[in-house]
Amino acid sequence: MALIPTVRNKQLICARTDFAPSARGTKGCERMKKRFFSVISFVISILLLVCASAVVSHAETLYTDGDYTFADSGEDFVKLYGYTGDSAVLTIPNHYNNREVIGVCDFAFYKNTAIEQIDFSETSFRFTGVGMKAFAESGLSGKLTLPASIRSLGYGCFQDNSGISSVEFLSLMKDIPEQCFYSCSSLQEVILPINAETIGTRAFADCPSLYDVYFPRSVNTISSSAFNNTPFVCFHVYYGSYAHQFAIENRISYTLRDGVKLGDVNGDGSVNNIY
Repeated sequence: MALIPTVRNKQLICARTDFAPSARGTKGCERMKKRFFSVISFVISILLLVCASAVVSHAETLYTDGDYTFADSGEDFVKLYGYTGDSAVLTIPNHYNNREVIGVCDFAFYKNTAIEQIDFSETSFRFTGVGMKAFAESGLSGKLTLPASIRSLGYGCFQDNSGISSVEFLSLMKDIPEQCFYSCSSLQEVILPINAETIGTRAFADCPSLYDVYFPRSVNTISSSAFNNTPFVCFHVYYGSYAHQFAIENRISYTLRDGVKLGDVNGDGSVNNIY
């Protein structure tokens, strides 16, 4: 330990210069530092592995064949990514390079106002999905018929299409996703899948022209906002079904697809007293 003479108020004072911690304290700090950096290194390694896995699993190569562009993820199938043809009718092809087309990519035709109709007639049974906002704000108009093979639609798949007038599901899909047909201002009629179970958040909200929605018996969940701002909508339901009770509880106009039951004079779901 060294003593350095210093002057303070004209007095000579010897000051210590070894302010270093003790050997025991130094070793403890070093151990804590090592542990800290080990934990940080471990966390970073895990994050890098997760990111790398995500990148690999979503890596896709784009191929163009005539007017069509396909996304290839290295599997035995491809997805439709784009179309540059002159026709207003988008005919979804059955295959590309001997691999079947199984769906439409997310945002594939987002804001593509040149597409007015979709022709699914050439698709195979493996065509099962349409991605998130795939046709949102596009130029679709008239009746939209979704084929039997489709099992899933992405978030906001057909939202903000002012030209769609009716929708018919021929498929066996169970869930109508969030905002699927949100703000389709000309939509008047919807025929739901025969085994639909869930109608998601704002699925048909802000559709002011919507009049008729046909429900199967299988529906067991309807979001409270699914039909917001559809003032003229009428539910076509089966007596005693979940959709029937939902219509009653939310004061939505409805008709019974299987007729009025004995004793239910006004069709409100309960037996009426006759005086």
